[in-house]
Amino acid sequence: MSDIRVKLSNGKDITELLLYLLEENKRMEEEFGEPLDILEEDFEKNIQYLPDRFRDLCREIFTVLPQSTEYKFDEPDSIKNLEYNTDGQLIGSSFLKLIEKMTDEDSTELTDAVFYTFPLYATPKEMLEALLWRYNVITPPLMSRSELAAFQTKKVRRIQSKVASLLKKWIKLWPSHFKENRNLKTMLQRFLDNLKESTNETYTKNNCKTILKQLNDIEEEEKKVRCTFGDLRIPEDPILPKEIDFKTEPLLLWSPIEIARQMSLIESDMLKKVDLGELLGRNWEKNDREQKAANIVAINKRFISCRSLFMTAIVKQEDINNRIKIIKTLLEAANECLNNIHNYESPFIINSALKSDAIRALELTSREVKKSTTHKNIWTRIEELYPSDYEMVRNEMDTQPCTVPCILALRNVLTKNDMLRPSILESKLINLAKHRVTADIVHKIRMYKENTLVYHPIKMLYQYLLAQDFKASDDELYHKAKALEGN
Repeated sequence: MSDIRVKLSNGKDITELLLYLLEENKRMEEEFGEPLDILEEDFEKNIQYLPDRFRDLCREIFTVLPQSTEYKFDEPDSIKNLEYNTDGQLIGSSFLKLIEKMTDEDSTELTDAVFYTFPLYATPKEMLEALLWRYNVITPPLMSRSELAAFQTKKVRRIQSKVASLLKKWIKLWPSHFKENRNLKTMLQRFLDNLKESTNETYTKNNCKTILKQLNDIEEEEKKVRCTFGDLRIPEDPILPKEIDFKTEPLLLWSPIEIARQMSLIESDMLKKVDLGELLGRNWEKNDREQKAANIVAINKRFISCRSLFMTAIVKQEDINNRIKIIKTLLEAANECLNNIHNYESPFIINSALKSDAIRALELTSREVKKSTTHKNIWTRIEELYPSDYEMVRNEMDTQPCTVPCILALRNVLTKNDMLRPSILESKLINLAKHRVTADIVHKIRMYKENTLVYHPIKMLYQYLLAQDFKASDDELYHKAKALEGN
């Protein structure tokens, strides 16, 4: 028995592993009776009890790409796998045809539409298998030498180069797929290692090294201190009050410009934490939204608590002059956000507070504020900018500079798109018309996340405006406001 060795087709010797498993199985049967076959969905859990020397071997054996005797691509185009609209735009496709089209054509638009949305219709494992199958281009039979050379140069090299680019894009957009799923990462690593060893082409070897480095750097990227051009700029000096009285409402003390800056820092900091996956499939509405869209939920909570903070700050002032001053301060802060910082989230919070029943009940206060033409015009502008359909603010964000978007206006597009368009067409094809809309919004949010605001965070004011877990009853504030002005 000791002279017999068991090897895989690639020469890998697994004799020791099999002997260990046979002995362990026998011991378990003697101790506990007939064993049950229980497999965990997570591959790592299945091998956690093995000695260290066997774990990597199992990963190599069981995470290699399954070999297929049937080539998956180059099926003739037909209504069964592709659908176009009257303008000739691709609006429906089977999953494998999508992979084929992405690697045959130089369409950034199609690539973005797929890679920003594919978790809605394919698992990461399915995507990886499809890309690796696509990489292994099968040579058609009966080709002459000259035809074969041309095929290799024009077809094979182009497809393989495109697959490499798609893998790089995937790792960049969705690092969490490879960080959270070790099986996926191992499968890709094994493929690249084998490819690197089996080729003499410098171009291919370099591609493999680049992608492997991307994979290995995923965990390190989070630890790196990122430095952008914006970080190299010198922030303007903060505008501080002449003196700080801790008993006085902060909105009566701080400059509207500094309030706008600190609010913008808060909105920007929160947006940067949003993962792309949180934006798909209305995850923020689901029962497990705290897990699937934690950062979107945090932005929602911040909106509500900051709105309540501003309403309370106004209504708790017995002196009408203080109420007028706070509303004017908030309007000036909104104006600074829109015109100079290009932040569309904070003015939305301010507008929501000023539109509340409690502030509307302060009719005398509002009239006094609007005696100032400047403040009246700002108030009118923010009311018109945020209608219920958010079309006005979306148009302005598209046509004007924008550093911090109104997240609800963008999320509203995702919600409507998801409600009005099916993910799968009647023809059973993936609905690309729907996923293009989703991809466009996800791409915009990803770009907004890259923006850098260059202001000094002022801890005292930042924490106040963060309004963490601040709660107030709209109904109580409304009745108090009515009592203030004798309504």
